Amino acid sequence: MTKQKQTALNSYFTVKQYKLYDWVNINLKKDKLIPEKHQDPIENTEKSKIVSKGHDNIYSLMKPVCPYCNSKKYVKHGFNQKLILIKGMKPFKIRLQRYKCKNCDGYYQTQLDKILKQNSTYNNEIKEYPSIINALQRISLRNISKIIELDWNKRPSPQSIKNWLSKTIQNRNNDNKTDYSGYYNYDEQYVKINGK
Repeated sequence: MTKQKQTALNSYFTVKQYKLYDWVNINLKKDKLIPEKHQDPIENTEKSKIVSKGHDNIYSLMKPVCPYCNSKKYVKHGFNQKLILIKGMKPFKIRLQRYKCKNCDGYYQTQLDKILKQNSTYNNEIKEYPSIINALQRISLRNISKIIELDWNKRPSPQSIKNWLSKTIQNRNNDNKTDYSGYYNYDEQYVKINGK
């Protein structure tokens, strides 16, 4: 049995280096990444144009504009934390930069509309999941929440699931518009003469 010499200190620092530089956008080999590394939740084309990710998962606007008065004069005013749920990963928190407009004194923050609605913890993928489960098999709302907990590590309330189901059904009904040809057919017609 041959023993291979390996310096523990060197391997320890490489793991620590990944932890320290976890927020930097560097293309590293996937097999060398530590398990705590999570994907950037904003993986779309709008990221480079609108939102940028900084240190400690703080997301800020590239060119902030006040939604109330369209002013470009602002002051950074702290941040709000938001819980992100991604399938197969533990829930993690990100920070959304808040701004105060110098012109109208209005407050606004970075929006992640592609991923999450403004006052929502759950993304659209999770919200559409109960309708898929319900289409395959009719089960209770509590059991649907247990299934979601297995996949996303967070259990939504049965009332939330009921709201999601009704909203997805309503959206599907709105999408089903029928196109009519303009020709109408009828079988019989009765004409009353003198009220008879």
